[in-house]
Amino acid sequence: VSISRANLLPSITAESRNTPKNAQSITVRAPSEEYLTFKRRYSSHSASVTLQQPLFDLRRWNQLKQSKAAAEASRYNLMEASQNLMIRVFEAYIEALYAKDQYQIARSQHDAYAEELKRNQSAYRIGDATRTDVAETQAQLAASEVALEDANDAMLVAMQNLSQITGSKISGIGAIASIKPGYIDHLPQLKTQDIGHWKSLALNNNRRLLQARKSVEEARIARTKAKSEYAPTVSLVADHTRNTPRTDETLDHRYRTSSIGVAVSIPLYSGGSTNATVRQVNHEIESRMRNAEAITHDIMTNLEQKHRLLTSGLLRITARQRAVKAAQTALTGNRVAVIVGDRVNIDILDATQQLYSARSALNRAVYDNLKAIIYLKYYAGILAPSDIEDIDKLFEG
Repeated sequence: VSISRANLLPSITAESRNTPKNAQSITVRAPSEEYLTFKRRYSSHSASVTLQQPLFDLRRWNQLKQSKAAAEASRYNLMEASQNLMIRVFEAYIEALYAKDQYQIARSQHDAYAEELKRNQSAYRIGDATRTDVAETQAQLAASEVALEDANDAMLVAMQNLSQITGSKISGIGAIASIKPGYIDHLPQLKTQDIGHWKSLALNNNRRLLQARKSVEEARIARTKAKSEYAPTVSLVADHTRNTPRTDETLDHRYRTSSIGVAVSIPLYSGGSTNATVRQVNHEIESRMRNAEAITHDIMTNLEQKHRLLTSGLLRITARQRAVKAAQTALTGNRVAVIVGDRVNIDILDATQQLYSARSALNRAVYDNLKAIIYLKYYAGILAPSDIEDIDKLFEG
């Protein structure tokens, strides 16, 4: 912008020229019909100052407008990069939390199967269980060991991703927080459920969309600038020159010349380059408009998806909590039923699997809800660090 603005301001140039050796040969015809030649050697010095001020130059004016649009687009791009960084850090942190919870669930499930195997083996020794019961539990325990190893690998990868983004070393599982008890009463809520409100926010505030629109505006100004090559330019020109020739006849003479006027330049023909530039910019405008439309569609689609997920998120979490309680009750009931002979060992194993699957699904629902609120504000263009801080208050450790 500063460069384009400078092109509209006066420019002043100074020039100094010193010629120590000059030679001049003059031949004249004398009255005697003879030709006489005179040779002179002399030095000269000249200095000049020229001021030029554009008075009418559409190309330079449009260049300034284009520069301002480009600067604004760059500003939006920087703001988008800042919000995108918040999203990346938040996403990595949430996935690390989820991976930690999944590992702990896998560990608890493995320990439950190990404890169940001990009970089966004890019962088998006194004749209250069969070899099949022991084998079934051993199979589940072996599968849980594989699941535990997979969960551990996933947790390590999640922690490495978080460490890479933040640039901080994560010492181990203890460095990752856990969600507080009673978190459901403190989950962030939407101030309004109206999807139209959120779409309006996105259209007016989403930095990525604003940058795309400003890019289209910049291209349109570039087209106007290209067309302005047809227009004449008018400049104010002022010049002051001092010349000091040193000859025998002009020794110590000085000549000063000052002039001021208006210079008009009218383009007549440029080989068709102006038309070619206009056509090129037209194609660029179409490309940027299509890109802006694609970005708008992408933002609206993602915003609607996160809005739907968030509006039903609390119901999902509540339902998952009921599923966990029901699975725990079913497991306890199956243990009692096995004792009285109404159930068999495989029923306990199935109930155990359902319990830990329900816990895993509950964790996913909670973290998806937290991600949805942050992503909704991101797509709406109103995400702030305070929103991340509100989520952080739900965790401890």
